[in-house]
Amino acid sequence: MADLHYGAWYKAFLGWIPAADVVALRPAAGVQEVRLYRHDHANAAGTRLVTIAQSATQDYTLEYRTGSLSSPLWAESVQLGRGRRVGTGLDNHELIDTTPLAPQRFNLFDGGLAL
Repeated sequence: MADLHYGAWYKAFLGWIPAADVVALRPAAGVQEVRLYRHDHANAAGTRLVTIAQSATQDYTLEYRTGSLSSPLWAESVQLGRGRRVGTGLDNHELIDTTPLAPQRFNLFDGGLAL
């Protein structure tokens, strides 16, 4: 299970992803395009976490993984999560299961949106 990683939200909370590599999208006019880079590699760099305001203290999050030996459903996928805004305290960040009818639907590793 050497390919398991903390999610990008937890990595940002712990300081493993620098604030410069976290893009916070807040309500505004216009369109913003963000390139999301993988966070599941030791040499990863660039935007590795995108947060989208849900409320004053809660965000939706987007993160990208390129592969996982433990679950093919995480290979080349984007994970959608929900939790407290990074930097406002520790909270249970939740992975939103975007594949609820997958055969392993009770498995923690079936939440990615395949690319």
